Amino acid sequence: MRNIGIIGGGSMGLLYASRFAEEANVTLYVRRRTQMEELRKNGLIDDKHVFLVQTFLSSSLEHIGEQDLILIAVKSYELEYLVSMFNQIPSDIPLLFIQNGLSHLSLLEKLAAKHIWLATTTYGAMRLNNFTVEQKGAGKTVFGVVKGEITSAQLNFLQQLPDFSFQFSTNIEKALYEKLLINVAVNPLTAALGVANGQILQNEHWHNALIQIIHEANQVLHVEEAVSKVESVLKATSENISSMAMDIEMGRQTEIDSIVLPVIERLEARNQSAPELRLLYNIIKGKEQQNV
Repeated sequence: MRNIGIIGGGSMGLLYASRFAEEANVTLYVRRRTQMEELRKNGLIDDKHVFLVQTFLSSSLEHIGEQDLILIAVKSYELEYLVSMFNQIPSDIPLLFIQNGLSHLSLLEKLAAKHIWLATTTYGAMRLNNFTVEQKGAGKTVFGVVKGEITSAQLNFLQQLPDFSFQFSTNIEKALYEKLLINVAVNPLTAALGVANGQILQNEHWHNALIQIIHEANQVLHVEEAVSKVESVLKATSENISSMAMDIEMGRQTEIDSIVLPVIERLEARNQSAPELRLLYNIIKGKEQQNV
């Protein structure tokens, strides 16, 4: 795989573009003309290098048929509006989705693509401006196939990226549930409190709230060693600001409906209460409303 297309110019789109650009020709598709022009002028800058990447507006999809793989790095709530665009992509090109939550899974059956891969990541990233991204802490990307196949050459390419871990899973659903639990526990709590990840563990009362949230969500997610897994991520990303906390700070829409709402709905469908999650959901939706 020598040509990689990435749809989405947010923090994760830029991070993956910079890492792929070390080994492949990257074409980045962004929504805003201003960002396209700045990337063309300045290149894509990360903490290591300046990369020259082709950049086009996502509405045009120029050169899309030349890509060997396309990474979909837009927010989960944007996906439903982009299905028709995804179906303009030649169906034999694999699509790799890397969204938070579970809501995007219901959209996959609407896609014409013959090969669909899903991924979850513990990498953190911050977009400093339209063309500069900073990786936040160590992490990994776990991915798997939900439709079609992956060839040995494709697998080898992803797994040999320098200093950027891609791990293949034959049970990607399990990995998605583990990441969902982490997101459910960490994102809305840090966003509601306006604190960095590590501060949750440093405050006894916030830590107790975290554990209650984990236990509540895990009634339907069934993640083994749930508390220790969430705490390990918080320790590894202690200085990071969660994506939801950043969205609230910047006055943007959050992914609360993709992350927390599906878990609430699963609990309530089983006649189980979700008081902690419902409270967090209402707090974040209220903050979104204030930002409108």
